[in-house]
Amino acid sequence: MLSPDDIATTAITIEEQTRGWLGLIRRYTDVHRQVVYYKRLVRLFDFFSEWQILPFDQPLQTNLRDYGSKEFDRHDGSQDRLDYPGARWDAALGL
Repeated sequence: MLSPDDIATTAITIEEQTRGWLGLIRRYTDVHRQVVYYKRLVRLFDFFSEWQILPFDQPLQTNLRDYGSKEFDRHDGSQDRLDYPGARWDAALGL
């Protein structure tokens, strides 16, 4: 079983998730329709409350830029490009 210390996400993920729920809240002017989205927003913060949140800082931004087009040697001797979804994040974070 994983401990909360073993689970992480990025500040950007938190921002994107928060922006999505806030967008739904703003979409509706009827308070009764907003209630469900406010509840989900609170659940979002509860969900991530024990996770490590990795910052989006200058070193990470530099790594994202630098790793964007590099090829990496695989264990079998072939090479892979960083072309799958999230690959640049994985490389920049050292995953």
